[in-house]
Amino acid sequence: MDAVRTTILEALVAVKPDLANIKMTDTSTMSDLGLDSVRLVEVGVHLEHALGGDVSLDAWLDQERMRPSAAFSIGSLVTFINESRTH
Repeated sequence: MDAVRTTILEALVAVKPDLANIKMTDTSTMSDLGLDSVRLVEVGVHLEHALGGDVSLDAWLDQERMRPSAAFSIGSLVTFINESRTH
């Protein structure tokens, strides 16, 4: 498991501790995990602290909203962060 994915999973559990008891995969969506908009902001704060200020959850949310079938999945967040860190 790569470091970004691990950091995302840790942030999700920090925001919603009961997620520690379920299997989260790349296809798990934020909705599936029971995260509302307030919790997503908290996840974003955790990720910015852990990965640096160059990570913008707002930019990822905007990107996902533009997709025809917006999934807001863990996998899409991993991809977004990895791509944003290489540019």
